[in-house]
Amino acid sequence: RLDMLLGGSETQRLVFHTSGRKESFASFRHNRVITASAGACAGVVVGAVVAGISGSGVVSFIILGGAMGALAGLGYVDYRLRAQARARAERISEEFPTVIELLGLALAAGDSLPRALDRVSSRGRGELGREWASVMAQVELGAPLAPTLRASGARLGSVRVIAFVEHLTQALERGAPLAEVVAAHSVDAKEDFSRSLVERAGKAEVRMLVPMVLLILPVTVIFAVYPGVQALQFEF
Repeated sequence: RLDMLLGGSETQRLVFHTSGRKESFASFRHNRVITASAGACAGVVVGAVVAGISGSGVVSFIILGGAMGALAGLGYVDYRLRAQARARAERISEEFPTVIELLGLALAAGDSLPRALDRVSSRGRGELGREWASVMAQVELGAPLAPTLRASGARLGSVRVIAFVEHLTQALERGAPLAEVVAAHSVDAKEDFSRSLVERAGKAEVRMLVPMVLLILPVTVIFAVYPGVQALQFEF
C-alpha cells in the first residue's frame, strides 16, 4: 500500500525503462527516497522557521512542512523521469522512418533479418541503433530473436516501434517476406512523421502569438497612441 501511495513500482518501472536511464531501477528508487527525505528535511526547517515567526503551532507547521517537502521531492523526481521518457520518445519518433528505411534496403539487398539489424545498429547513433545493438548482443549470446525484439519494443515505449516489431516478428515466425513488411511500415512512418511536423508547426505558430499579443502588440499600441494623447493634452 505504501508502494502504491508513492507511485507504484511497476508503473515506475515501465516509465523508467522508457526513459533509457543507465542506472538500475533499484538505484533510481533509492535516489528517489533520498530526494524525498531531503525534501522532508527542508520542509521541516521551513516549517520551524515559519512557526518561530508566527509564534504558534510549532508541531503542526513542522509536520505540514515535512509532508509538503517530501511530496515536492517525489514530484520532482517523477517529473524529471516523465520528461526524459517524453524526450526519448520524441527522438525515437524522429529516427524511426530513417532507420526502418535503411533496414528495408538491407533486407531488399538480400540480407537476413539478424544481418540487417546488425548492419543498421552498427551504423546508427541514435536510440534505436543503440537498442538494436543491445538486441543483437543478446542474440549472439543465444537469446531468441523474436522475443528479444518484442522486449526491446516494450522498453522503448513507442507505439509505432511496438507495432512495427510485432508485425516484423510475426512475419519472421510465419515465413512472410520481411522486405515488404518493412517497406509498408516505412511508408506509413514517413506519412506519420510528416503529419507530426505539420502539427508541431501549428503549435509553434500558436506559441508565437503569445509574446506577440502580450508584449509586441501592447508596446506598438502605446507607441502609436501616446504621442497623440500628448499632443491633445498640449493643445488643451
